[in-house]
Amino acid sequence: SACKPKNPVQTSLTVSFANAIPYDKKSRRWLDLTRAITTHICKDMAPIHTVEKEGFKALVKTLDARYVMPSCKYFRQVELPSLYMSCRSEVENELRDVAHFATTTDLWTSRSTQLYMSLTIHFIIRNWTLCSRCLQTL
Repeated sequence: SACKPKNPVQTSLTVSFANAIPYDKKSRRWLDLTRAITTHICKDMAPIHTVEKEGFKALVKTLDARYVMPSCKYFRQVELPSLYMSCRSEVENELRDVAHFATTTDLWTSRSTQLYMSLTIHFIIRNWTLCSRCLQTL
């Protein structure tokens, strides 16, 4: 009937405690979140110190309270080199089957008058798609 009291769903103590325990640093979830933050730093050219900013920490804690973010030093010494090697390996595998390519260089100056030079490779893959990969920026 319409007057029947509803049975409230109460979280068990086991579930509550499990949700309060931080992820193990070898767990899939911790690794995925750490890689996502590393990708954000690289793709959005965010300073590595972003991970130490209070606002960013609050955002991450709101998204997943069980995630304990590693230090800036960890990202610099472990995650960024790991992502670099992974990307490098992907590009090397991509270029193995390329018979012909062209390279271009680009020179520019930042707002702070820092000089940069990039080397980019251009090639066409089997389905006639033009691809470009920046190989290095100095």
